[in-house]
This record gives sequence, structure tokens and C-alpha cells, in this order.
Amino acid sequence: MSKPRAATLRVGHQRGCPNASRTSLDSLAGCRCKPSYYTFHRDALGDPVKGLRVRDRQTAERALMKLLVELDERRAGVGPRTRKRLTFNEWCD
Repeated sequence: MSKPRAATLRVGHQRGCPNASRTSLDSLAGCRCKPSYYTFHRDALGDPVKGLRVRDRQTAERALMKLLVELDERRAGVGPRTRKRLTFNEWCD
């Protein structure tokens, strides 16, 4: 059985911030910029999917909750289905 997909909230710091290369929420300690927030998860094939960036953390947390519900519904077979990605060789056949 495969591990369920998880979604997280990430931080996008501005270029001049000492934490510019870090994306975890604990990177807010010592931050001197006003960072943006975005959701992050991996699709069924393992490709990264980043959500839209927002400046308000509460808005980002609401988006994360909606995404988690959507992922749970897909796992339960309730939510919208995504198209299966075909490789080039499969497409040619």
C-alpha cells in the first residue's frame, strides 16, 4: 500500500532575507522580510505541485486545509479525478 500524499505550508522569503533559501515554517525565526506562503504537495506521479503565493498566513492555512480535504476525497474516490499521464510510448500505441 502506498503512503498517502501529504500537503504542507511553505514559506517564500525575499531575496535579501538571511533565510532566503529556506522554505520551512521554522525559518520565520530571524526573518527580516515579509514572506509569502504557499502550499506544496506531490501529485500521484511524485511531481511537485506548488500553490499560489499569498502574503497572509491565515489565507494560506485555509488553502492548505482545502487542499488536504481535496486530497483525502480523491483518495476515498469522492473528489474529481485527474487524467492519467501517458508516456510517449503509451501515447504512440
